[in-house]
Amino acid sequence: MQEYGTRFSRNAYRLGIYGALISGAVMFSIPFAYMISTSLKEDDEQVQKDVVWVPRLPPSCPQSPYIDSRGGTALTKPDGVNPEAWRAVEALIAPALAPVVNAVPADQFGTTPEAAGRALLTAALWQDIAGKIPDDKFTAAALPAEIARFADADQVDKSLTRIFRAIDIGTVSLRAAGESGVLLRVGANIPGATDPVDANWVISEAVEAATLSRRTQKGRIDTELHYDFKEAGGFIGMETELPFENTASLKTFSLRLKGDASWNRLWTVLEVDGKRYESKTPYLLFGKRYGEVFFQLPSPDDDNDLLIRDWITTRETAGKFNTKGRVYLTVMVENTSGWTKTWDKFTYNYRQALHYIPFWRYVLTSLFLVCINIFLSIFSSSLVAYAFARLNWPGRNYCWALLLATVMIPGQVTLIPTFLIIKWLGWFNTLKPLWVGHAFGSVFFIFMLREFMKGIPKDLEDAAKIDGCNYWQIYWNVILPLVRPTLAAIGIFTFMGTWNDFMGPLMFLSDQSKYPLSLGLFAFQTVAGGNQGMLMAASLLMTLPVIALFFVAQRHFIQGLAFSGIKG
Repeated sequence: MQEYGTRFSRNAYRLGIYGALISGAVMFSIPFAYMISTSLKEDDEQVQKDVVWVPRLPPSCPQSPYIDSRGGTALTKPDGVNPEAWRAVEALIAPALAPVVNAVPADQFGTTPEAAGRALLTAALWQDIAGKIPDDKFTAAALPAEIARFADADQVDKSLTRIFRAIDIGTVSLRAAGESGVLLRVGANIPGATDPVDANWVISEAVEAATLSRRTQKGRIDTELHYDFKEAGGFIGMETELPFENTASLKTFSLRLKGDASWNRLWTVLEVDGKRYESKTPYLLFGKRYGEVFFQLPSPDDDNDLLIRDWITTRETAGKFNTKGRVYLTVMVENTSGWTKTWDKFTYNYRQALHYIPFWRYVLTSLFLVCINIFLSIFSSSLVAYAFARLNWPGRNYCWALLLATVMIPGQVTLIPTFLIIKWLGWFNTLKPLWVGHAFGSVFFIFMLREFMKGIPKDLEDAAKIDGCNYWQIYWNVILPLVRPTLAAIGIFTFMGTWNDFMGPLMFLSDQSKYPLSLGLFAFQTVAGGNQGMLMAASLLMTLPVIALFFVAQRHFIQGLAFSGIKG
């Protein structure tokens, strides 16, 4: 019986330890899981009230325009309403909203069946007005009047616009350089234009499954593309011919457009002066808001990896139009498979982060600093530790005490003197301050190696001396191979410290071309901080090498700490 109780206590202890370890692992992995989840989200998922842990899949919509059904048709209960009161009035909501919902013409639902469209609009309309109704009005007598007060025609139009998905193309702009220097802006009813020019879009071929219509949005008349890929195949194109004389200075062109959240791909072809420029990468139709999409003709900027790239590059191919003073623009929509849409959605933020900032230049700078710092730290720290552990020389103990005393000085105290010294040496805005200091060793690393070296038997050193080895040969051929686990731990520590170093580059660097990845991501946050998906994707790419290194070298890391005399 006593043996059974002892065994039970031992198993309970083990279960407690394992439970604590698993709980700690889960707790510390939550931020990492949130980072991965956010990097896979589109903009709409990031601004939702409730945290979305599992990114949603892109919709399957071979027809457009349509009503987005991902919001569902269920009428949701407001947070402050009593469940009992909600059950009493839930059945009254749809009939109260029916008059204004049924007043919407059937053609306003696009390709969505009318019954389904009105059900989705009812749910969206209720979601928009539910928060405006006081909690004490959720009674059978008061709620219908409150619904009639808030669910007016204007609110219905706003709710319908929120769930309506369509490809709308507005103005087309031809530019000389960047966002300034507009040479020609074409589009119907441009506010402030004295002589607006209509883009006159037409379907590229006689495809019955594709049509164009006009849609008025906030005083602008945009061209809305209707398509049905169930009948049309893989591509649908629309094109326009623009009057333009100043072709020599043309550098970029842009489209003001709104996607239909289908995650289909949009390609462009610009033909001018017998040259044809095709977009290298597609624009993904993911959003539901208007935005300006820039396309840049081949230029020296393509080789400048320090620019913030907010445009899509093009490549030159053989053209077929040679008419002077005319520009031909074609926009094609590609219907992609469900797997391709999913891949495009989940990799979008990563591709944008790699394209938007000079990511690989930052990576190369960080790799240079990591490699040189690992080499210098291992060599200098091991050499100093060898002198303290294996050599007898006057004042060794006093120097060792002085070396350990430097650990007591906070880094904040030496921050300003270090900066002044670096500036006096002329090293400001260079990489030297980020690696030269490692040539003099680290107190922590020297202490680790000294403790390890002191445990090496003296007989090995004496045998090497008998064989004719000098102190340098003993250090290189005898001591270093024996302290390899500690050297591996030092390499891991140095890698993590250099890879994640932010304060050093922030103090000593002002030129973006010299930024390591840590400071480059900070600069990226200041430029595109509102896009959390891109920021999390770039941060995850920075984190992965550290995680991979730890899993690959964890055995050496643990051995280095265990054998160096550092416990706990």
